[in-house]
Order: sequence, then structure tokens, then C-alpha cells
Amino acid sequence: EVGVIEALLRKAWTHPYTVVEACLWKRIRKFRSQDHLRPETRNVLGLALQADEAGCDALVFVRDQDGDEERQADIEEGVRFAQAKGLDVDIVGGVAVQEIEAWILAILGERRSEHHSDAKQVLKQRHQITEREEMVEVINEHGIDGIPEDAASLRTWLEMATRALGEGD
Repeated sequence: EVGVIEALLRKAWTHPYTVVEACLWKRIRKFRSQDHLRPETRNVLGLALQADEAGCDALVFVRDQDGDEERQADIEEGVRFAQAKGLDVDIVGGVAVQEIEAWILAILGERRSEHHSDAKQVLKQRHQITEREEMVEVINEHGIDGIPEDAASLRTWLEMATRALGEGD
């Protein structure tokens, strides 16, 4: 089943690709080495290692910020550590501010979508959207061309996807 991230990826990058595996963040195989690193940093390292071992060209992920102001820095540190390890995998990853439902609101054209403390509730109240399939439908119908300028985390992720995956042309 296509999820939100794959639907976004299809809009950002139109070349053929194969999804090798998808997993929920809470099911990531934890990177056990370097216990001194923060958990989110180790999660990114674990994902990158798993993608590299599977022979993937790219690792694509999004993590909700969920009000954790340090999460973005932890994720970025994980990406840097993974790249420093010399893994042969491009990484397209970042943090959805505050949560991925804010990205759906932005795709629907809403300004200041990333300022909602509970975008999931706003999406439900304003658009009666609660299910993954409905979010994927929004992405498929609206595309990514009309995203407001202030949807910074979404725009950053889309630019990262286009830049990293475009290198394979």
C-alpha cells in the first residue's frame, strides 16, 4: 500500500523506482553501537545501515517533530554520522513540523500549516481527513506545486528528495 511518503516521492521524482521496504519509526532496528548518541540519531544510523545492507540506492524517511525541538538536530546528526561511515546510500530524510498532517494541510494550500500544535485534529475538523488513504488521495489530487512558501519543513524535504534522487539521472 502506498503511504504518504511514497506518494510525495512520486510527485517529487517521476523516474521509476522500487520500494524495498517500508517501516514505522517505532519498528526501526536500533543502532546499538555508539550508545552515547541520542536515540533519534541512532535510529537514523540504523535505518541507513539497513538500507545499505539491502543494497538500496536511497533511504527515504520522515519523522514527526511532535513538539520535540531537539529532534531536527538529532536527525541531522544521524544523517551526518551515516554519511561519515561511508555507507553507499543517498539519504532523503527530515522532520515534519509538527507532524506529517501539517504537510497535508500545506498541500491543500493552507498557510501556517506547520504552526498547528495538533495538525492531525485540524485536518480532521476542516477536511474530515483521518486516514492514510485520504492523505495519499490529497497528494495525488493536489500535487506539490501549490505548497505555500511557509511550509518550510515540507519544502526542504522535497528539495532534498529532488536533489538526492535526481543525481541518478
